[in-house]
Amino acid sequence: MQKRVLMLTLAAASVAAIAVACGGSSSTTSTPSGGSQTTSQATTAPYVAGPNDVVAVKKSPAALKADDPAWSSAKATTITTTVIPGSATKAGNTVQMQALYSDSDVWFKYTWADSTQSLFANWTFDGTKWTNDSGQQDRLGMMWQIAPITDFATKGCFAVCHNPSTDPFNQWYMISPKGQTADLWQWTAKSSNAMNQMGDYTLIDTLNPPTSLGSTFVTDPYTGGGSFTNKNAAGTAPEFMQSTTVAKPTRTDAIVLQEAVLLDPTKFKAGDKVPNTIVAPYQGDRGDVDAVGTWSNNQWTVVAHRKLDTGNTDDVKFTVGGSFPFGLGLWDAAGNADHTVTDHAYNLVLK
Repeated sequence: MQKRVLMLTLAAASVAAIAVACGGSSSTTSTPSGGSQTTSQATTAPYVAGPNDVVAVKKSPAALKADDPAWSSAKATTITTTVIPGSATKAGNTVQMQALYSDSDVWFKYTWADSTQSLFANWTFDGTKWTNDSGQQDRLGMMWQIAPITDFATKGCFAVCHNPSTDPFNQWYMISPKGQTADLWQWTAKSSNAMNQMGDYTLIDTLNPPTSLGSTFVTDPYTGGGSFTNKNAAGTAPEFMQSTTVAKPTRTDAIVLQEAVLLDPTKFKAGDKVPNTIVAPYQGDRGDVDAVGTWSNNQWTVVAHRKLDTGNTDDVKFTVGGSFPFGLGLWDAAGNADHTVTDHAYNLVLK
């Protein structure tokens, strides 16, 4: 009975998509330099990297670890993000990005400064009642062209951001130009990181319904897995806890689905904590991107991996010899449009 209740709860929660808003000024005209601006183009001459190019080195790391020796071969490119006008976020940031590849796979390493590790992580028991952490997770997002997007090369993420001047700031939303789509990845410091994945989405050209600003973010298909909030029906306490029969839990920042059992209130004393998220890795298209993030010395480092070609039409197809434009966004314990984005396209180059 306990297992059935848990699986039903997870299945219901998995239906909901993550709404991610974005916006920006369309007046930015910075132009990338160096490299091809097409979706993919074979290189026939020695490649000269420009300042907006992340040049991948053909070398395979042994694991998704930031200190893997293979990363010493890959030059870091500085990716600069800017504040969305009107955002509560007051300053942009920079990300040091590196890339490696093989004949079948590609790896990425992202490093950026963040003085606080924001996880929105736990319930805390005071001996009488439970209190749930409030706040937002740190996040990193990537947007890749599947096919050329109008103005993407010169405006980056701002090319797909919309906000009529008559709308309040919280009406910022993203939508692809008519007939165009983008491949979106999102890493979150708590939920997706607990699954060792980035969430895989597709940005489409239609708000459906028109009042749902997150409806343009369509989750790629999946057959199982996901994350959901660990709370009882009244929202006053966690519903599940870590099984006491597991000698060493898989994680401490979230409860892995297979290790979750119904909460036993007699097991807790004042000061005890229970993770407020239960996770199981995505199965299928939505789980294409593996990712492991660590926070240390006031900075995040995320190492990610994906197949060059997933075989899915909703994913960007990387090819050796190609150049692939992308945009990047950062959230510092922020939600919705309160984040920073690149104001022109950068390029992944598989030289």
